[in-house]
Amino acid sequence: MPSAIAVIGVVICLSFLEGTWAWLLATAASEVVGQAGPSFLVVGLVLFAAWFASRVTTVARVPLDRRRWALAGGGIVLALAAGTTQSGLLYPLQLVFGTYEPDYRGAGVVVVILVAYLWGRGLALGARVNRQRILNHIVISASALVLLLLFLPLTQSVRQLGMGAVVGSFLLGLAALLTEQLATAESRRLTRLQWASLLAGAAIMLIVGGAIFAGVFGQGLVLVGQLLSRVGRLASPVTDAILLGAGYLAHYLTLLFQWFGRISGVDSDAVTRGMQQAQERQPRFENDPTQGAPEILTWMVAVFLTLLFGWLAVWIFYRLVGRMARQQDDFVDEARTHLGGPGARDRLRAALGWLAHRDEGRRDEDPRDAIRRHYRSFQTLMARAELPRRISQTPREFEDQVGTAVPGTRAPVGEVTDAYTIARYAGPTQLLPDPDEVGGAVTRVRDALREDLTTKD
Repeated sequence: MPSAIAVIGVVICLSFLEGTWAWLLATAASEVVGQAGPSFLVVGLVLFAAWFASRVTTVARVPLDRRRWALAGGGIVLALAAGTTQSGLLYPLQLVFGTYEPDYRGAGVVVVILVAYLWGRGLALGARVNRQRILNHIVISASALVLLLLFLPLTQSVRQLGMGAVVGSFLLGLAALLTEQLATAESRRLTRLQWASLLAGAAIMLIVGGAIFAGVFGQGLVLVGQLLSRVGRLASPVTDAILLGAGYLAHYLTLLFQWFGRISGVDSDAVTRGMQQAQERQPRFENDPTQGAPEILTWMVAVFLTLLFGWLAVWIFYRLVGRMARQQDDFVDEARTHLGGPGARDRLRAALGWLAHRDEGRRDEDPRDAIRRHYRSFQTLMARAELPRRISQTPREFEDQVGTAVPGTRAPVGEVTDAYTIARYAGPTQLLPDPDEVGGAVTRVRDALREDLTTKD
């Protein structure tokens, strides 16, 4: 496991990594409306602030439901505060109501969305810091920077800061990967120098690939524009002839109708005057505020949209925090909620579990598959208790790790490991353990783990 200092360093690198493209986009949006951009330090530390808040509430053993709402509400408040400040307003509701001159609310809404996104990314990062998550952040940041350089090249901010943002982002991503590797978080097969060379080569390949993609995409747009220009030049004589013919036809039709009017004795001037008088008698509402929509309806619509946006933001954050890995105190809380008696949800879960594990459905299951299934359940159980099995660990190494961390589980973990080893590596004629006994051993591991967590509390 990486040290606390290494994890903090990785999260800070990722915070500035995601914050770089978000800050560049917010700065470009502010430039469009003639406003100064936000501070890079403030935008860059949003993701780290979300991760830090998640870890602090976990260490403080705040209940899971309360922690979810607190983290989601904190992200919404921070996003609204940042957007309101960027717009030069005093209250968040002014982002929706009122008219202002100059109007900076568009840039403020962009800041609201970006801060909310960064906060959500930080909460998701609170579950676990590993190489896959770091690569995910690097890919998203690189893609966002490529899109900014392609679609916002006319803004001065992108022209002046675009290349620096790209170089800085790749350096931050490389620093995050090296920090994790130097902390001996995962693989031990490659040396530190080999990892540094590999990551440097990957960064160079990404830069070159992004440049090639940008050049090909830009050249493709130029070719499409030239093709459309040629098509327009070819079609211009045809459209001119059609429009000219339509104009002559309309002129001769007008002369024909006037001739019919003179033959019929119709006074065309009288018809024109009658139409003008009818138009003048029609009520005009352009400058009459009493003829517009009632003000109460306008307020109702505005309040409804505000509440809808707030509910949607809370729901998204709640779901996002719900995806975080359960910590040890979460596991204990979940166990305690079931001690008071099964509810409707628990009864339904038990019924579905009985249907899925009834004896009739397992009669034809191969004993090897059953033992492997029990071992997967054992691994899932330990992962939820923050004792996951690393990729490089053998079953015996994992057994020693679990036995050292939770001494009460040493005997049942040994039974599960022995059964899995036989099922995994023994020949087809080897006598296999009883899968039901292996499942009972997994149950004893769960009970011992709960007792250990209860004793620590």
